[in-house]
Amino acid sequence: PLMLQNTRLISVWDLLSLRLRTDVLDKCQLFKGMRPWQVRKLVAVSRIREYQPDETILLQGTAYNNMLVLLKGEAEAWRTRDDGSTYLVGAYKPGGVFGVSSLVTNRERLADVVAVGDVQALSLRWESIHRIARLYPRIASRFHENLSSIIAKRLFHESDSLSYQDELSGLYSASFLQELLNFTAEKANRYKEPLCLIMLTIEDEDIIVKNHGRQALRWVFREMAKAVKQAIRKVDLLSRWGGGEFIIMLPRTDHTTLEEIIWRLQDALREADFSVVDVLNIQARWANLQHGETAQALVARAKAHDAIWELRQVKSVKG
Repeated sequence: PLMLQNTRLISVWDLLSLRLRTDVLDKCQLFKGMRPWQVRKLVAVSRIREYQPDETILLQGTAYNNMLVLLKGEAEAWRTRDDGSTYLVGAYKPGGVFGVSSLVTNRERLADVVAVGDVQALSLRWESIHRIARLYPRIASRFHENLSSIIAKRLFHESDSLSYQDELSGLYSASFLQELLNFTAEKANRYKEPLCLIMLTIEDEDIIVKNHGRQALRWVFREMAKAVKQAIRKVDLLSRWGGGEFIIMLPRTDHTTLEEIIWRLQDALREADFSVVDVLNIQARWANLQHGETAQALVARAKAHDAIWELRQVKSVKG
């Protein structure tokens, strides 16, 4: 492509002399919790590209299949309006990560990313990510945990993030979870990592709306979300799947840990304040990913699973 005509790949000899800046090691979320020698190994099996001043790194309106980590220099993101005018969206310094959503979606870029001065950037595609996993499985484990966290945050905070937030509960929406779950299930299958889902179902949410109004349902959903977040781990993700269904995605979770979380959830929800409604029934189900199973099949099995527990709260009436 024309935009890459001046871009060159770094040679092996360049890699041997590469010195990663301290701010890249310290500030890059992709390298969080990794030692410098681990990062250098990761870089050595990946591709590094160089860009000249004012060269376009990513082009608005174009779909890509790679993400980039800025190793040297700075870059700016500029968006073009319909009338042809442009405005600055943001800036990247060494350690900055961009193009993340390209790994999980086919959406076009929302802005140009342009080199400010000479730039070196680490380019990561699925092929290089899989190579890392084959050669350095222990490094890959930390790398994938960081990558999953970055993808979740970036998808949610993109300009169309309202489509990723459920209005009633304030949680991630089903469309957001579906994209992230597809990515996580593929990763879990490839690297034989455990992945579990917990489905919480509020029975008869339509009756709650009929008897108490939509605001009461909003209160129930948000009170439930608050209680659930107290019981799950930071790496787990809670979203509203639809109707009265909520899904918790638990990456790298064995059966023993799953059981502990399930019973913590019951205790937390038992203490939640659902007093705005007369009666509330909550059921819990679960499923763990089978080898080769798709995200859609995993959700279907969780729905079909017998309830592990059912919580029924009845509003007390004082005489």
